[in-house]
Amino acid sequence: MEQRKLAVWLKAVMIGLGVIGAVLLAAVIPYLTKQIGGENGKPMVLNVWIWISGIPPYIVLFIVWKIADSIGKNQSFTFKNAKRIERIAQLAAADSLYWFIGLVIFLFRNEVTVHAFASGMFVVFAGVCIAVVAALFSHLVQKAAVLQNQEDLTI
Repeated sequence: MEQRKLAVWLKAVMIGLGVIGAVLLAAVIPYLTKQIGGENGKPMVLNVWIWISGIPPYIVLFIVWKIADSIGKNQSFTFKNAKRIERIAQLAAADSLYWFIGLVIFLFRNEVTVHAFASGMFVVFAGVCIAVVAALFSHLVQKAAVLQNQEDLTI
């Protein structure tokens, strides 16, 4: 598949993920937190906490959009893309830490059930996995950028 088509597909996926995320944050999460927290005001605190945690994924979508632009211009292996992917790893790690700290605080304050805590730990684990994979991809893209620069200098 040609790089321009790949870039278009990647952007389409980013739009889809953005829409799904918006629906989750606007409708599904408030419903679920109401079920978890009951009617005593705790759902609003949980909603705000989850809405704040939704900021880094939208930053990631923006970064991936920029990467897709680079791919469309046949500039996949650049140091700029390596830094962008490294930033994705940092955002995933920070969001995972935010979730972990929040879950522990909510658990000790008896504002989430043990089941909700365990479910939240899957989110933490997924974020850590994304951070590790993004860090690996960043390293590989950086190595590829070095090779690309060497090839570009070769006559």
